[in-house]
Amino acid sequence: RVGQPYADNAQGWYYAAGDVVEVLVRGSICVELKDATSIAPRGALYIANGNNSLNAGDLYAATGTGHAITVPNAYFSKGAVDGNKIAEVSILERKM
Repeated sequence: RVGQPYADNAQGWYYAAGDVVEVLVRGSICVELKDATSIAPRGALYIANGNNSLNAGDLYAATGTGHAITVPNAYFSKGAVDGNKIAEVSILERKM
């Protein structure tokens, strides 16, 4: 669940340490993939659910073991990664 900001006269609006927050509503962002072997242009982005040896929250270009779910409305922009497994992802709308 995404946290909501807190109001504080000294700090203004802020999030507490460890809160989950939104950082992008729509557009493109670069992400680090754990496995990019099946990356393709307009291919789906998957996130591990933590039900096995995959770490919850790790990002993948394929479901692999079936313990990852599709991130809705998020696609690989170009289907390419750099040497550090960084890929550009496009988020089409905030319907997640």
